[in-house]
Amino acid sequence: MPTFGLRIDPLDLLFFRDGRPFDAATRAIGGMPTPQTFAGAIRTALLSNTGFDFHKFNQSRKSLDVMAALRQNAADERVISARFRGPWLSLFPRDCSAVPLLESPADLKPAKDRSKGNWARLNPLRAPLPGWTDPELLPVRPTREVDGKAGSQLFTLKAITDYLSGQEPAPADVMEPKQIYGYEDRTGISVDAETMTAAEGAIYSVRLLAIKPRLNDASSPMQGYPIGMYAEIDVDSDQATLSRLLANPVPFGGEGHCVRVSVVSPVAWPTRPASGPTKWYLASPAFFPKGLRFPAVGKIKAAVQGPALAISGWDVARNGPRGIRFAAPAGSVYFFDDSGPIDRYLGGSGDNMAEGWGFALPGIWENNNG
Repeated sequence: MPTFGLRIDPLDLLFFRDGRPFDAATRAIGGMPTPQTFAGAIRTALLSNTGFDFHKFNQSRKSLDVMAALRQNAADERVISARFRGPWLSLFPRDCSAVPLLESPADLKPAKDRSKGNWARLNPLRAPLPGWTDPELLPVRPTREVDGKAGSQLFTLKAITDYLSGQEPAPADVMEPKQIYGYEDRTGISVDAETMTAAEGAIYSVRLLAIKPRLNDASSPMQGYPIGMYAEIDVDSDQATLSRLLANPVPFGGEGHCVRVSVVSPVAWPTRPASGPTKWYLASPAFFPKGLRFPAVGKIKAAVQGPALAISGWDVARNGPRGIRFAAPAGSVYFFDDSGPIDRYLGGSGDNMAEGWGFALPGIWENNNG
């Protein structure tokens, strides 16, 4: 299927719940949207604009599974077979292209001493390490002392490409999150439906995502570029039809907030090295089986990843909550003794892959004999 890039421009603050329970007198912590949130929003918008009857679909769901109910109610086959990737924060140059901003790689850390370069790499060790007992996974060790006080950063796609090819990313291609977005906290009350007054003790707060309108950094060559989100869709359509179906504002996340979606050129993702051991960088969170064992994609020899993300949400198609699952965060890195997966997805299959979970980018495994 053809691949189309999608530019997402917020029309307001955005709200994306995390996986924690939310009730009165609690705070809902919002963050960045997950792949399932984006895929659900775009798929719903496309179905709605192709004349799909959601009321009849809900009735059919009482006796049929999701796909059978969709097809019984004449859902557009192109929409229900579409595949998604993203979304990612992005800058948008004036030539209608996109500059995705990705999470910093977990195996690349700011160095404490910058006199010999800005970065320290965490490389797998093949030599024995005292205290290491795993017979299959290798330990990792930084090549230089890491700056423990450095915060998270966002890498342009060029910086990620340089990193995956073994080069050092340029400072101009690495940004602080505060340059791109912030958060606004709001406090609300729950209203009693009978008395139309505030319910006693029912005070709650939410944190909303505020994406800045454009990059304000006079030292950057990308100064003034608009900021939004970038994503991709694989769908059996043409650009004119897809643009028409997404012409209206699209509800995205909670609180009834919307975005404007337009079709742009897809970006050129890094390609697999010609040969040899590879490492794979997670551009999107991924669900992994216990033990990081993937017979179909090769054997993982080492991994560097951050704390797991709790993922849940409401499944509109199934009319019920999704069970909480724990995902490896974007930015995690996995080292393979061989070329790794044959597709760009780690741990993904079926619905997970269609929603964009586990989308990964390949690179070379440096210092393989470390």
